[in-house]
Amino acid sequence: MTTRTLMNAREISSHFLLPQSAAVTLGRDEEREDCHAVLALASSWLRRLRLVQIAAARHGKGGHGSLEVSGPAIIEGTADEIRALETELECERNEVAAMYEEVRSAFYRDGTINPSDAADGGNSVFTFHFGMYSAIVVSVWADHLENALELATDHLYDIAPGYFVSQEEMAEALAEACAERGFTPADIDWSDLCGEHAAAVEAAECDLTILDQGCYIRSDEWSVSESDTPPGPSASKK
Repeated sequence: MTTRTLMNAREISSHFLLPQSAAVTLGRDEEREDCHAVLALASSWLRRLRLVQIAAARHGKGGHGSLEVSGPAIIEGTADEIRALETELECERNEVAAMYEEVRSAFYRDGTINPSDAADGGNSVFTFHFGMYSAIVVSVWADHLENALELATDHLYDIAPGYFVSQEEMAEALAEACAERGFTPADIDWSDLCGEHAAAVEAAECDLTILDQGCYIRSDEWSVSESDTPPGPSASKK
């Protein structure tokens, strides 16, 4: 998706029309020198617009916010160039700025798997460590732990499904818990789970975290911390 966000020169030239003064000059065959000058100027505009896009992609990958909220030391030069281009091209106010923002947001990285949710009010960053040695770290924006865990484990299942307890492992654990109580899993009345049957199921699941997706992960193989700020773009997967 992000590769198509950057317009090429043909797309830029069709989107941003030459100012009326330049178009009139280009139409006068007798003023060849002026035509060449305007064509050179048009080429310069295209190059500058392209550089604005490249700066936007770089700012996005660097985890910087929009023009309105970024630190002036980061984007001051780009903002000045955007205003200059909008004046020279006589285009609608904020049209070049809108192009910048589209590219920046498409490339935006803040170290979480859902950076676009940062703007939602009340969200915090939950950072999960999965595995005995915290081999996989997943940070998400969410309004509470339950939603955060669902988002993080959905992502974990996509990249490392082996971290989840398999159905075979669950069946073995339940069979063992039932055998200790003198019956088999086939004897369990799932429509009215109580007594020893409920105790067997609880014993089979006692060291596991049950997820909304109906899956399980081992409770001693994940931990979580909460923060007001994301880990930063260096934690993002490119």
